[in-house]
Amino acid sequence: MNNAEEYYVKLGQRLIKDCEENKIYASNSKQPLEKQRQLDEKWNAAVTAGNKLVTYGTTWTRFKSVDDLTQLEKEVVLEQIKV
Repeated sequence: MNNAEEYYVKLGQRLIKDCEENKIYASNSKQPLEKQRQLDEKWNAAVTAGNKLVTYGTTWTRFKSVDDLTQLEKEVVLEQIKV
């Protein structure tokens, strides 16, 4: 595994782990519905992007470049890279 592959895989693993542990984009019933919806969309995009990233470099990958991410997936990945 080269450095780029390792970076993408670890980033994907971190995105998924942080979502599962409700560290990022966690919503709750005390928030307004619109805020919950926005957070839920970002949470789903982060998990989907994470799933794409962890397969980078494999034969069944759905991620070969950032062009394979949706706009929302790109936004959440960039937000998490900045953290």
